[in-house]
Amino acid sequence: MLTRYFISFNFAAIITFGFFYAMQALISQGEVELNKADERIVIRLSPVRDPVETVKRDRIPEKPIIEEAPKVVIPQPSGRGANPQVPISVAKIPIVPKKRTIQILRLLKELSNRSSV
Repeated sequence: MLTRYFISFNFAAIITFGFFYAMQALISQGEVELNKADERIVIRLSPVRDPVETVKRDRIPEKPIIEEAPKVVIPQPSGRGANPQVPISVAKIPIVPKKRTIQILRLLKELSNRSSV
């Protein structure tokens, strides 16, 4: 187990020093020219302008002419459904139970008949 740690440490040291050597070689080449200090970007801030006074006018808004809305007669529901204009035959839609529901109802009916006998 110690040999495994020893070998791993040696590989890590070789890789680390290899990276340091490569970085030093790149730095020492000196082929890259840095920007000169004279060519810096300068931002000049101008003084803030005085705010311009706005001209205020005294205007009185005209009152709108309000016309009376026409009276709408709302029909009172007659209890025949959601829409009183729909005839009763259309308003009442029969609900057809599913087959499984019918089977359950039949079983419950049979059970109630057996318990009453």
